[in-house]
Amino acid sequence: MEVTIRLNDGAQLALKDVGIAAEEGKIAFSIDGVLLNVDDATLEALSGNAVRPIAVTFEISDEE
Repeated sequence: MEVTIRLNDGAQLALKDVGIAAEEGKIAFSIDGVLLNVDDATLEALSGNAVRPIAVTFEISDEE
């Protein structure tokens, strides 16, 4: 089963630390945070199960 939590569906992401670097043919990243306002059905599906990421999506914007 796959579960996707989309921020534009009402969930909120509170990030404590994010690090992303592209170097030497690889992308290194670390993310520390919490998801809030996740619907009950999603929480129930994830509770008590082994969970692993299957995709990572990055939004790219011009640096300012």
